[in-house]
Amino acid sequence: MSKLHLTKFAVGALLLSMLAACNDDTDTENDTDETDDSNAETEENVDESSEEENEDDESENSESEDTESEDSTADSDTEEEEVEEEIEDINVRITFTGDIMGHQPQIDSAWDESLGRYNYDPVFEFVAPHFEDSDVVIGNLELTLSGPDYPYAGYPNFNSPDELLDAIENAGYTMLNLTNNHSWDTGIDGLIRTREQVDASSMEAWGTYVEEPESRVVYKEFGDKTFAFLTYAETFNGMVDHVNNPEYVIQHSNFINETYMLEDLEEAKANDADAIIVNMHWGEEYQHEPTERAVEWTEFLVENGADIVMGGHPHVLQPAELIEVGDNQAFVSYSLGNFVSNQRFESLGNVYGETVARATENGVIVHLDVTISGDDVRLTDVEFVPTWVYAGYEKTGSYDYAILPTEDFIEDPRFAETYVDRITASRDHTLTILGNYGIFEEEIDLELGTY
Repeated sequence: MSKLHLTKFAVGALLLSMLAACNDDTDTENDTDETDDSNAETEENVDESSEEENEDDESENSESEDTESEDSTADSDTEEEEVEEEIEDINVRITFTGDIMGHQPQIDSAWDESLGRYNYDPVFEFVAPHFEDSDVVIGNLELTLSGPDYPYAGYPNFNSPDELLDAIENAGYTMLNLTNNHSWDTGIDGLIRTREQVDASSMEAWGTYVEEPESRVVYKEFGDKTFAFLTYAETFNGMVDHVNNPEYVIQHSNFINETYMLEDLEEAKANDADAIIVNMHWGEEYQHEPTERAVEWTEFLVENGADIVMGGHPHVLQPAELIEVGDNQAFVSYSLGNFVSNQRFESLGNVYGETVARATENGVIVHLDVTISGDDVRLTDVEFVPTWVYAGYEKTGSYDYAILPTEDFIEDPRFAETYVDRITASRDHTLTILGNYGIFEEEIDLELGTY
């Protein structure tokens, strides 16, 4: 019963009592003073009764309001809990790109006379927007930054200007893999300076060390979940004097060795990693299929807890797939190709033939979308963005380099038809190679951290 209804009831009772008192006075006009006193007492009793009823009504109203308030608070708490449950999900995007090379024509092209310095920003101008929604952006820096005391050079001993690192940072990278076959191109001094330059930036270095690390695993936190990142290289160029002393190599870089890899995987699991992501620099150059050893290492990694394995080094793309090893599943992309280099038809066509040479121009951005929902961590989507390296010949005798997301430029009116044809062919080739193991027919919903 509402407060309004209770008030009408109390007023009605009072009126009936007063009417009864009036009728008594009419019927007994000759009553004595005692009767009048009795009537007065009756009226007082009626008033007291009415007041008590009002107090009871107010008490009931107060209790009703308290109950409604409690119900409202409970409903509000429930709604807040539902809202909290709705916003608990955390979406994490981890992005990988392929090999970042530094051939001599790239160095020459980067010199900007108007600035009086090297400028690599235009190289990454068109891919930078594709990194904006990523939480982690990882590239493979396949060169050294030994500084101007060493000559800037491309193959075989790569040494690029520091301005390349600035452009990579400006593009939105957050993490650079430094362990690859060119890590030692300028010796231990070059390896250490490269690591120090990356450390001085906003990016995180991964895979090489100034001194032997306590841990080779990089950990990143997303909400209350821990992701572990591991990286290894199969070979190191110019390391003939050190290959016989693996302890020296392991102090400063990560190389593929099952003992070391198992140690790192066990450490990650002991630290309750919710996802284990491994980057491998492996395989045979210019081949579109992973080597037998790469497949064996992949199975070893997955068997021991790796959830995602990303590869590089062949300078061409290789397939991606979902695999099962025992009770474990993983996503694998064996090679992401070149992200930027001077390897292309014009420079390699006479050596490797047109098909292989053109394949070195192609790369891919891979977005790995992970959803954290309570204790559940899942890879819920993989997005591939094919890229092609543009190298426009300038009157100065050098090239202007730019990494182009193919879908953004297939119908770009700025390009002549011959370039549009090359961009289209690049896109088609990339998707064909990536899909050779059926990844585009797979539904991506992979639980991570199931070791």
